[in-house]
Amino acid sequence: EPWSSFLTGTRGVNPGWDPLAFVVEECHKRGIDCYAWVNPYRWSHNSVDWSTAIDNSLKERGILLSWDGRTYHNPGLPEVREHIVKVCKEIITKYDVQGLIFDDYFYPYPVGGKEFNDEMWFKKDSRGIKDKGDWRRDNVNRMVDAVYNMIQEEKPWVRFGISPAGVSCTSAPHAAKYGIEPCGSGSDWQYNDIYSDPIAWIANHSLDYISPQVYWTIGYSTADFSIITPWWAKVAVKFNRHFYT
Repeated sequence: EPWSSFLTGTRGVNPGWDPLAFVVEECHKRGIDCYAWVNPYRWSHNSVDWSTAIDNSLKERGILLSWDGRTYHNPGLPEVREHIVKVCKEIITKYDVQGLIFDDYFYPYPVGGKEFNDEMWFKKDSRGIKDKGDWRRDNVNRMVDAVYNMIQEEKPWVRFGISPAGVSCTSAPHAAKYGIEPCGSGSDWQYNDIYSDPIAWIANHSLDYISPQVYWTIGYSTADFSIITPWWAKVAVKFNRHFYT
């Protein structure tokens, strides 16, 4: 990835020091593990036209798409999975991090009732999947699998986890697919809005731990911490994965 503009004011300019190397070193001096936090699909929060050599390469390869004034890596392309794996490999091989964690953003959120248009890529590489939602979730699952497999090959002691939205699997048919009880509180909007299925990653052992964003209070009527958190713990135990809320 290019050097961030937050370091020098200009994207792609080497500031002469390495912030991540500094953070890792200072963590280890204090006996603290350092996990790199990654947002795999987001390229730009706005419509800026970044133009470093790496940015231009991404554009030329056609792996970026714009939606609602933002730019994303297109989750439907194998080249995007390869790029994300490459970036994650760079992090774990060049830095002595103890783990990687992905943020909760996957497919772009629907905007104004409109879905972003990836029909062309769905038709081109449906892999026999008939429902576009299932295809999108499979794209995300394949990316997660690819990152996990790379870590096992390079540094299997580096732990990989994801911090998805706090509620998953509230529908009985979805839960039955994995042989678990549905989550008893909250709304699983992530399944059909951003095509994130965290239970697939847990059940398939595509990660070492799950760290859902359960930010709500005990007794909160819309999403109750005291119901959601034990549910996640039970699911993690069933599939022999770790759970950190």
